[in-house]
Amino acid sequence: MEAYRHNLIVAGAVTPFLGVVEVSLRNAVSRQLAEHYGRADWWAAWEGDPLFQRHLSQVARAKAKLRSRWEPETPDKIIAELTLGFWVILFNAEFQSRLWKSLRRAFRHLPKAQRQRHNVSPLLNRLRLLRNRAFHHEPILWLKPVELPQIYQEGLTLLAWIDEAVPKWCMSHCQVQAAWCMWNGIAPRVQPIACLHE
Repeated sequence: MEAYRHNLIVAGAVTPFLGVVEVSLRNAVSRQLAEHYGRADWWAAWEGDPLFQRHLSQVARAKAKLRSRWEPETPDKIIAELTLGFWVILFNAEFQSRLWKSLRRAFRHLPKAQRQRHNVSPLLNRLRLLRNRAFHHEPILWLKPVELPQIYQEGLTLLAWIDEAVPKWCMSHCQVQAAWCMWNGIAPRVQPIACLHE
């Protein structure tokens, strides 16, 4: 029960952090795709292309949700309805030749020598796994092979690649470090960075 209680605390602390990651990623990626296709509803350029069938299905579901709530089907509203998985999958190998040249510009602060899809995609997938486990009430205290502190640090790194000001803002509003230190029996006010090296 104690572990379950701490899992709830850590999951609660992780949720705002993951929200910042998701919104930052989708906004950065959407901007680049809008520029690439020259339209705000850039997914319309994928119509009839088998490569994007899964993504177009998600767009259709997003539109259906908006209609069910009597909300307008504007590009901004549709983008907000799309899942984190929608964005993460765009960085898979099968999309490299079609999208990577545009998507890499979403990470303008990632050093050019490291700005390669294989440096971004695994990190995004670990963040998605963390998000799914936290949101589906699964254990996140014993993630393997990469534990929560490393994934948290990777998320901050990703945010810095997008916008260098966001990680500091995120850390000031998210309590991931404090919750993790509590789980490890360390008072944050005594050793504030003993668990997560920022």
